[in-house]
Amino acid sequence: MALRLKILHLEDLASDAEMVDRVLRKAKFEFEMKVVSAREEFTQALREFRPDIILSDHSLPAFNSLEALRITREERTTAPLILVTATVSEEYAVNVIKEGASDYILKDRLERLPNAVQNALDKKRMEEARRLADEALRSSEQKYKLLFEANPMPMWMFSRKTMRNIDVNEAALEHYGYTREEFLSLPADSLWNRAGAGMYKSGIWNSKRRTGRSSTWRSSPMSWCMTRSL
Repeated sequence: MALRLKILHLEDLASDAEMVDRVLRKAKFEFEMKVVSAREEFTQALREFRPDIILSDHSLPAFNSLEALRITREERTTAPLILVTATVSEEYAVNVIKEGASDYILKDRLERLPNAVQNALDKKRMEEARRLADEALRSSEQKYKLLFEANPMPMWMFSRKTMRNIDVNEAALEHYGYTREEFLSLPADSLWNRAGAGMYKSGIWNSKRRTGRSSTWRSSPMSWCMTRSL
């Protein structure tokens, strides 16, 4: 592993914690492990230790893995949690997965633990990458919306397929004197100037041969309209 992991292990048996430690080191994981057994210790470790992954026994004195999962949600911890226990019913295992655990490993099958840890970390990275991509997309859409809606130049969009107006900015409504509902009900070519209408129609059909999904045309010295392949 290129990065040193921070593993929080919820376990009340020192011998079991040592066994897990050995299995992960044998698998060439580089990590720092913090072992806790009480609710207060666990909550504090989530806040201060900030683990990359959590391993949790099923049942501890006055504490269990379902409670640990709920605490991670309350603390808004994104570290995946893997149940590592001596025994658990299939029904309980299903419930733990439904509650948000990444996996469960029986202590007599710890050879599965390294793969479970790696899979959980890979899934977390993919989800984080997807989240960042979604945020970037939303930011881009917001910037485009601001550029379109707040632009002082009259602008509108229409569909190539239906030839209907689909959006218009405030500057265009003010310039042409229509309400939004009236503007969107107009035929797309109703605002083209006569000199540019033929060229614009030709531009629409020519643009279909391009790979892009939109194009921009200046319909008059004071306004712009954009087509979308909708």
